[in-house]
Amino acid sequence: MSDKARVFEAYNARNLRPEQVATTFVPSAHFEKLAKARHTLVVGPRGSGKTTLLKMLQQAALETWSHPDAERFREAIDYTGVYVPADITWSMQLTFLGGGRLDETTHEVLARAAFTSHVLRALALAMGERLDPQSDRPFPHRRLSIREDKHAEIALAISEAWHVTLSVPTLRSLALSLSRRLQLIGEIANLEQRLSETGREERLLRHDFLNISFLPAISHAIDVFEDGARSHEHWAFLFDELEIAPSWIRSELLALLRSTDQRLLFKLTLSPYKPDPATVGIAVPEERQDHDSILLWYAQKDDSYPFSESLWSSITAARYGEAVAAVDMLGHAPYETTPSDWADEGTAYVRGSDVSRVFEELWELDPTFREYLQNRGIDARFLADVPAGDRAAVLRKIAPIAYLRREYLRETVSDDQRAGRRAANGRRTATVLRSRKNPTVFSGAETVFAVCEGNPRMLLGLAEDLLRASEGGIVEPSKQARAITAASRTFAAMIRNAPVPYTTGVGVLTLLRKVGEYIFAQVVRNKFNPEPPGSFIVDSHISDELEAALGIALNIRAIVYLPDHNAEFLLKSLRGKRFRLSYMLSVNFRNPLRLGRAVSLSSMLGIPATDAAQLLLGDSSNESENRSAE
Repeated sequence: MSDKARVFEAYNARNLRPEQVATTFVPSAHFEKLAKARHTLVVGPRGSGKTTLLKMLQQAALETWSHPDAERFREAIDYTGVYVPADITWSMQLTFLGGGRLDETTHEVLARAAFTSHVLRALALAMGERLDPQSDRPFPHRRLSIREDKHAEIALAISEAWHVTLSVPTLRSLALSLSRRLQLIGEIANLEQRLSETGREERLLRHDFLNISFLPAISHAIDVFEDGARSHEHWAFLFDELEIAPSWIRSELLALLRSTDQRLLFKLTLSPYKPDPATVGIAVPEERQDHDSILLWYAQKDDSYPFSESLWSSITAARYGEAVAAVDMLGHAPYETTPSDWADEGTAYVRGSDVSRVFEELWELDPTFREYLQNRGIDARFLADVPAGDRAAVLRKIAPIAYLRREYLRETVSDDQRAGRRAANGRRTATVLRSRKNPTVFSGAETVFAVCEGNPRMLLGLAEDLLRASEGGIVEPSKQARAITAASRTFAAMIRNAPVPYTTGVGVLTLLRKVGEYIFAQVVRNKFNPEPPGSFIVDSHISDELEAALGIALNIRAIVYLPDHNAEFLLKSLRGKRFRLSYMLSVNFRNPLRLGRAVSLSSMLGIPATDAAQLLLGDSSNESENRSAE
């Protein structure tokens, strides 16, 4: 993996212990909601922080966490988190027990036993944490002190109910025995796939543990724990990455969000797109319903800024000993006017200011931009004279588009002028584009926060590059642009390498590049448009192959779902839904970081819907375009 790729992978919480996750964790509004004693469904693409949020509810994380808000959360959390990861190995073990050669009934029996053993092992570990007197973590949380013989009684009583033989009567030994049971289930599956089906039922009945159901088993274990520890307990089962779990697990766990056992909470994470009956029809619930839902993405970029500011402060405090505001190190995005811009003259649009200079340059370069302003009675050379109402309604709205258009648009010349002759009236004009590898329009604190979209892993990685490039506490715009565009290209390369089902045949990056090129043409190449499209609706003409590719893009955060109020957000179909490119990817395609109006995807592709997949499959520029993302 390249150093740049580590911007996205180095902080993957899946590979970290809870104590390690806690060292850099900054609470968000999402965590505030997740921490409540409520059933919760967390939906987000890969890398959006789902695992981090769940791991922070474990005792080891809470007892290590030193953030200023940590004690408030510790006081409020009155349950024990039981983390159950559905990693790739776990999922494959359940799916391919017996090499996929067992009959359906036998496979289901063994898969359910394996799933139950995973859950029970996680509960045994969490119970052991609660009773461990040896911990030296700095912030003990809800620990119970009982005699050693009582601990042994609890472990033995639970092991008997779970049909486990213990070598040592402790909860830790119980968890280790369940790990051995998982190995045994695999051995049984491998043996049965080689034996005749005759006598199979009798052979399986010899193993009592194959008949354990996880819900009654955990309820009984909690009864035993409460009796032995003389404490009324609540337990939150944290099921992670359920999109890679078998469908029947998802279906059963989603049904538990309506559980009425007051001692048990279920907090589940899923990716937004899974063409699976278990997830169809689940919509954002009202607060009065039986579970909360958390969406780990932001339709509007400004919504992510408060969390990003807080995380940036935490990063700089750890590095410099005190927090430094992002804007103090990075400045504002070029198209943002600030109070200091207004201080001396009472307007940021005084001639000679940055924004005035950009508008003047584009006025000279682009006749269509000049025509747009003239039709509104505005002369770009005298912006300070524009009434305040028009400045807000016109200038501020088009500033991001004007900056980007000016950045890439060098000049407009006629064919005759290109040949060195004087242009005659009526000659066609041609647009010449700048070639800019690191355009400084992609710089400033707002840009950094926008491209990271509240994703802690992205911001941690990008901040590392930016702070390394700082001099005297300032990061020059050119260095910011270099770091941001490098991260964007790395992200595009990762999307290019996203696994695509062979039935799809459509490259995810190739498809999204066409969307990005369409937006760039509308923003830069074509006649000036104050409201260019920046999002798309998957219309009914889009082929199944293209929809499948978009589903992959959604789950790897290459595109962002823009749901209507109370819309479904666990999607079986993307048709009729609105999306935009992720802002990190938008940089690679030289698109503005703004939510533009929506057009149909088939219109963006600009071809008959029936030919859409074939065009992408036959795109001879695909390989060279993909290489340019590296």
